[in-house]
Amino acid sequence: SMDRTRRTLLLLCLIVSTALALHSWARCEGGDPQERTCELRDVCFGSAHGSGVELVYFAKEEGDEGAKMMREKGADTLLRLGVYSSSDAVRVTVRNVAEEDTALPPGYSYYMPKRTVALTFVVSEMYTHWLLDDMLGVHWLLSHHNSATNPTLNANGTVLRHAVAIVNTAQQSSSHEHMLAEYFTDAPVAKLNDLQQTCFRRLIAGPAQHQLGGPGVYKTTREEVTAFRDSLLRLHKLDCSSSPNRIIIVQRSSGRQLVNANGLFKMLRDAFPGYQVSVERLEERTHAEQLALLCNTAALISTHGSALSNIVFLPPSAHVFEIFPYGFTRPTFQGFAAKMGVQYHAWHNTDRARATFHPEVLEQYRLTPSDRAAIVDAPHYDVKMPWAGNMYWIQQDTRINVKEVVSLVHKSLPHRSSPSVDL
Repeated sequence: SMDRTRRTLLLLCLIVSTALALHSWARCEGGDPQERTCELRDVCFGSAHGSGVELVYFAKEEGDEGAKMMREKGADTLLRLGVYSSSDAVRVTVRNVAEEDTALPPGYSYYMPKRTVALTFVVSEMYTHWLLDDMLGVHWLLSHHNSATNPTLNANGTVLRHAVAIVNTAQQSSSHEHMLAEYFTDAPVAKLNDLQQTCFRRLIAGPAQHQLGGPGVYKTTREEVTAFRDSLLRLHKLDCSSSPNRIIIVQRSSGRQLVNANGLFKMLRDAFPGYQVSVERLEERTHAEQLALLCNTAALISTHGSALSNIVFLPPSAHVFEIFPYGFTRPTFQGFAAKMGVQYHAWHNTDRARATFHPEVLEQYRLTPSDRAAIVDAPHYDVKMPWAGNMYWIQQDTRINVKEVVSLVHKSLPHRSSPSVDL
């Protein structure tokens, strides 16, 4: 998630104006910048400045509270749009505007004035952070700023895509960016740098750290994540059973392979004839197809990785089985399961002979021979290792003990028929 630390500069320029035709308004909530969310009305983005743009705020009078708030608090909020985005290069200036100035500066125009525009920061390529930081954060933002006069959600919590526009402040595009349009708006996602001399009737920013994939996990509630989940399921009109009958084994397309996934599939199929067992490469399906599978899943079996972020789409009665590679453990998804009330189980590979390491993953890092040896020759992963060490240990292929895993599943799932294999 280091790509999310890219610098995004917004130069806040507060324009103190006595013009009667246009007055900006701002309201922010929260304490620290990363925990703040703001709503702004009748503000404009001016010309580009370096790596950012100028934000124009029309103050009604010298002591305008919104102007004061934006001067003191707003800059950090608009910059810290995600858990990992930040900037320390904010400059706030004040200019006076003559009384005879018109409502909008010459050459300026409103962008989708009938819509609420959500300012967000989407750059991550990692599924966990895209789903549970970017997407969940935008949904929380739209939910929090939903109102009778400016609705962004309908009565059942589904996003009103025709009433929302999205502006991405990240300079570098994410391959997931198109999903913002699929779930939150029927308009193209705009880039902030492309909106010079553009004004907004209503602009909202700052998910206030309501993001499950990062430090905000402590304040994101099960109810918030469930509302996000249900909104996506309703959008796709999915039929999710109250009695899920699928057992899914997740096999990645590359890296972290379950070497004997087919053997696990065959034994689970024989042991659980009342369930539909399958091996799935989720990334080869559309997101809607993935959700249709997941919301009807009784047991999800996967190596440690982003596929387990899909815990949030499982039924409350589901069980998750995390396969840890040799010498590696991390509590991320156990925490997600606890947050969502899903039953969690883990199988740890304790036999190095069942592991296949890939030292070639270290070639992309600048490591000294001693640094490389410290990673490869270690008895297990150590959190003090550099990122290269994390990648070396996490990218193992694993030959699981099939009987042990099936026995773990057998002890957990309701028996719909007697197993026909010796466990």
